[in-house]
Amino acid sequence: MKKHLFLAVLIGVAAAGCIGQQTENEQNNATKTCINYCKHILTSSANLTNGPCILDPIEEYPDWVCDVAHNPRQPVDNLPENQCNAYSEGTAHRFIEVTPDCALIRTVG
Repeated sequence: MKKHLFLAVLIGVAAAGCIGQQTENEQNNATKTCINYCKHILTSSANLTNGPCILDPIEEYPDWVCDVAHNPRQPVDNLPENQCNAYSEGTAHRFIEVTPDCALIRTVG
């Protein structure tokens, strides 16, 4: 009985580690996608100074959005038109913020 309990605990710990790694990989990949897309639209002369939501949601990672903001935050960052709808409406639960020049500010999720 003790052997079975030990194996069950060991399997649970291993599974939790795999899930944690998968979540970390998703966060890293979503962040890279956000930054790369930001850089891509900057090359097409996009103006990001008003802090728009640029991926709402991120297609490959629908639980994530990509939002441009300032660091430190400015009032324009809090305007409803500059928020990501998928996050505000609860269809996405994680977000990535980058500066208008595409530097990472933070990830939440």
